[in-house]
Amino acid sequence: MTATRSLALVLAILLTGCGDGGYKMVVAGDYSLVRCSDREVLLIHGVSKRALRVGNVVSFAVKGSYITGFGAGVKGNPPRADEPEGYFLLNAAGGSVSVGLSAAEWSTELLKIDWPYPELRRPK
Repeated sequence: MTATRSLALVLAILLTGCGDGGYKMVVAGDYSLVRCSDREVLLIHGVSKRALRVGNVVSFAVKGSYITGFGAGVKGNPPRADEPEGYFLLNAAGGSVSVGLSAAEWSTELLKIDWPYPELRRPK
C-alpha cells in the first residue's frame, strides 16, 4: 500500500471516528450503530458519516423515528471530553438530539413522546 493510500485510509477512519468493526445496524432513518472496536459502538449518521456526540452506545431502543439509549464516556487517549455520559434521545426524522441526560431528565423527555418504558438492549 502506498503512503498516500495509507494516509487516506487513516483519514477516513478518523472522520467517522472508527473503522468497520464488523457490526453495523441501521436503527432509524439515516442512523446506524457501528462497532468501532470490541469496546466501542457509535451512532453514525449515514449521509455525513459523522458520529453523534452520544459516546459509546451501551444500550439502545428504537420506536419509529426515535432512538434512545445510554452512552458511556469514550475512554481514549486523550478521552473525548465532548461526549457526555448519560442517556440520549434522538429524533431521526427531525434531527434533534439530547445527550448526557440524567435518568430523571430522560424519563421526562420520553413522556413527552409517549414512550414511558423503552426496552433497552445492548448492541451486538
